[in-house]
Amino acid sequence: MRPSLFLIGLLLASGCADATRDRNPLQSQVGKNCIVYFRKDVLGMGSDVPTSVTTGVMNGAEVTQIGELLEAERDWIVIGYDGRTFHIPREAIQMVEFGKNSSTRTGLAEPLPTK
Repeated sequence: MRPSLFLIGLLLASGCADATRDRNPLQSQVGKNCIVYFRKDVLGMGSDVPTSVTTGVMNGAEVTQIGELLEAERDWIVIGYDGRTFHIPREAIQMVEFGKNSSTRTGLAEPLPTK
C-alpha cells in the first residue's frame, strides 16, 4: 500500500511542476529580439488564398511587429521597438519567432541590434 501512495504523490508533484513551467513559455524569452506575427483574421485580412505563416506583408500591409520582448503576461505581451512600446493581446498573435532572423526583416530601414 505504501509504494502506491508514494507513486501517486510523485505523479501529482511532477504534474504540478510541469503545469507551472508550461503556463507562460514566453517568459523565458523576455529580453530577446522577436518577430510577432498577427493573425490575419484579427487584422481583417481573412482570405481563402493560402499564405505562409511567416509572411510579413499581405496585400501591401505589414502583418508583423519586430522588437524586443519586454514582458510576457497571461493575456498580453509587450514589445519595444524604436523607442515605442506595443502592448499586444495574445488572442491577436498567430506566432512569435525568436532566433537569428528575428533581428531583421524585409522592409525595415535598420535592423535591431543583436543580443
